[in-house]
Amino acid sequence: VSVPDYLESVRRTLAPNFTEKQISFHFQCAYRGRVRLDPERFIRVLVNIVSNAVDAMADSGAGRFFLRARAVDQKLRLDLTDNGGGIPLEIQDKIFEPFVTAGKPEGTGLGMAIAHSVVEAHGGTIRFRTGPGGTTFTIELPLDQVEADAG
Repeated sequence: VSVPDYLESVRRTLAPNFTEKQISFHFQCAYRGRVRLDPERFIRVLVNIVSNAVDAMADSGAGRFFLRARAVDQKLRLDLTDNGGGIPLEIQDKIFEPFVTAGKPEGTGLGMAIAHSVVEAHGGTIRFRTGPGGTTFTIELPLDQVEADAG
């Protein structure tokens, strides 16, 4: 898929989640090439991360979310950053395991396990940095040499 086109469609899909909660949504795509991914499966990854971010920022009154895409070392890097309260320490080591939740009443604790599984099925990696000022999830997907040169 074309990365800019795909991420623009993702932005349009996700925007109402932010508007409804009065969270500002910032989008930057510095990579203009293509990447191999299953668009329907991969949207689940982004929706799961966004859902958690929106929940983390819902009561802040000044929520900000950033989605950035760029090529780094033959990989497409997506950084998804929120300014919420961070991931609780007690679940950080097991965030990608099934049935791990930070106490969301409607949550199943499967969102991040699914995200991890989908990213790995695409040959990629997912990791996070978190603290009291927010959380950044970084997803890296492999780029073919031809695709990376085009970016």
